[in-house]
Amino acid sequence: MNVLITSAGTASAVTIIKTLKGRGGEQLLELQTQPPFKAHQIFAIDSDPLAPGLFLADKSWVIKKFDDV
Repeated sequence: MNVLITSAGTASAVTIIKTLKGRGGEQLLELQTQPPFKAHQIFAIDSDPLAPGLFLADKSWVIKKFDDV
């Protein structure tokens, strides 16, 4: 299962990423240990290159702000 977290700099995004990875709370997705499911991957996007969620995710991207488009 792939999960995309937007606004990765918010406190709620960081909490969600930590929960999905099993850190800082009860693991929300137990599918990674139950066949035939593959481990989940967490992707994060934010317009701030220093957003904390970007560093916690498996893969992340910095995107343009809506005003810059």
